Amino acid sequence: MSTNVAAAFDELLGPPAYFQDPYPFLARIRDADPVYWRERWGVWVVTRHEDVVAMLRDPRRFSNAGRFSAFLDTLPPEAAPHVEPLRRHYASGMLQSDPPDHTRLRPLVNKAFTPRVVERSRDRIAQLVAELIGSFRDRGEADLLREFAYPLPAIVICELMGVPVADREQLIQLSDGVVGYPASRPRCRGRGTGDRCSQHRGHGGLLPGPVPRAACHAHGRGPGNDRHLLANGMRLLLERPHDMHRLAADPTLWEPAIEEMLRAAKRDPRAFADPDRFGGAP
Repeated sequence: MSTNVAAAFDELLGPPAYFQDPYPFLARIRDADPVYWRERWGVWVVTRHEDVVAMLRDPRRFSNAGRFSAFLDTLPPEAAPHVEPLRRHYASGMLQSDPPDHTRLRPLVNKAFTPRVVERSRDRIAQLVAELIGSFRDRGEADLLREFAYPLPAIVICELMGVPVADREQLIQLSDGVVGYPASRPRCRGRGTGDRCSQHRGHGGLLPGPVPRAACHAHGRGPGNDRHLLANGMRLLLERPHDMHRLAADPTLWEPAIEEMLRAAKRDPRAFADPDRFGGAP
């Protein structure tokens, strides 16, 4: 790609219009330069479905190990003391590992999030949803992101991890700032998933303090996806009242609908016949 064209694409990925509806911009990049170096972000933007799948399946060439440290290494030397807590926090764990380490660690964490565990939380999550909606129902309007999509996943993950109520706000603030849960809280108390995770400490090589690290990673990564899903999914359904009515009438449609709302690289027409239509990709 020429310097002028690259600069033009760099401008495409910044204005408010991109964040309102990024797909037309990404379609242009997918056609012109599907593996595109985004100078401002310091990352490669990969937009074709085939390429994304190839990257995810090839940890030898596209490694997770050390990727956050590599980013920190690009900062000015005077910043090093300030980001050292981040470097320590991301020095290990599933997010910074490749097979075989990732393969060994993942089942240990998955034991704390089995379908049975999640299903047992269904009633409690429904209660939280009702409480949050009830807090603004009488007003007739709400900031969905701030009053619902932001707090709900954070509260749910804290409860799943067994984080005490008194510590939740601290954990949320710290993980939102990409900082580890303080060493002064070496393990989450209570009878939540935190205790179940800690049962596996020392089995398979989980590092000391896996619960704090897992809690921050779960909160830092999980709620972000859920917030986007809740906010963007609601916008999508408001723009498509027919689909909203279908989902209200038939709850069995929710699972495929959520999968459809989450898809990203499946906007590629090279892989899917009608990728821009809601429901247009398997």
